Amino acid sequence: MTHPFFDTDGYPWHRTEAVAFHRLLYRRFDKFADIQLVYKRISADLPPLDSGPSDHVWHAALEQCAKRRLLRTLHQQLLDNGDFGQNKDALAVLDAVRVSRAAVDLAVLPSVPGLVMLDRAQLRRYIRRLAPASNPLKVLLVRGEAQSGKSHGRHLFESAARDAGAKSVYLCDGLVATVEDVLVELFGAYSATAEIPAPESTDHGWYKAACGKLREIAERNGCALWIAVDDLGVAEDGAPLLDPQIRAFFEQFALHLVSGVYKDWFRLMLIDYPEGAVPSRWRNDLWAEDRTSRADITVEHVVELLTSWSAQRGKVVVEETVADVAAGILAAVDGPDGARAAGTGRLPQLHDLLVASLEADGEPEWT
Repeated sequence: MTHPFFDTDGYPWHRTEAVAFHRLLYRRFDKFADIQLVYKRISADLPPLDSGPSDHVWHAALEQCAKRRLLRTLHQQLLDNGDFGQNKDALAVLDAVRVSRAAVDLAVLPSVPGLVMLDRAQLRRYIRRLAPASNPLKVLLVRGEAQSGKSHGRHLFESAARDAGAKSVYLCDGLVATVEDVLVELFGAYSATAEIPAPESTDHGWYKAACGKLREIAERNGCALWIAVDDLGVAEDGAPLLDPQIRAFFEQFALHLVSGVYKDWFRLMLIDYPEGAVPSRWRNDLWAEDRTSRADITVEHVVELLTSWSAQRGKVVVEETVADVAAGILAAVDGPDGARAAGTGRLPQLHDLLVASLEADGEPEWT
């Protein structure tokens, strides 16, 4: 997977280590002349900076470096700076940037503090393939048992979008009710609702025009859009949760993603997609299916999370204790016979207990 600083086209402001790196720069180089000196050493091709407060100037400088894939060069120049070599706090910030891992590889997601993503190995593999424009996979279908975490996976999808410097939109029952609502959200992501095409005599013609205009806007903005659409299935009474025309719109949208002019700019995650065949005109390499189960998360996954979380903070876990804690958390969620997990949301309960354990005051009991 690409490095979240060195191999993307946008500065990852959503990451704590990115904010710390920015703070280090504007505090250490707080005079405009000093900033320019560092900036010009990175590359002669960088555009000039406007003067102003050091934090604003460095914000612009980091954006320009990211756009040109020059953050690695800046990072190395700082490592070679003698002043930084003598400052352990500065070196700690630089090291945090160096060892940053893509969100798709993490258990605690960087974009939303305290958001835990356990297991989902298959989803992670698909997202790694989904991200590069060169890979034909551009559509993920998410199917599975009720209360098995189908919707929770969209947080990993959104975090991967941020790592890629893309915008993300999440649509579900309650947020959108019609295709018109959907278009307002999609075009609104680019502040371009005034450019939504007027309805045509046929839905097919209108949807095609909307897809074309949205691609034009994405290209104009130079920013991709990752779209997660939830509640595409049916309620307990068999009625569709969303207007079937919304699914029809995105099924047509997906057809466009085989084209190079579209696949650079869009990714789709269709959650709770109905069982059965996909549209016959979808190419096999266009889409993949992630299937969830309530039994996906085991003690081993919880142990792995608690262990990695502790290691990131320089703490050593007590092997027997962390296994007992993990088993206790799962037992509290599942109950003695697993009935509680089946009757309510297993993953949300597990997530809340884990976050509470990780964020508890004092030393964790498993270290």
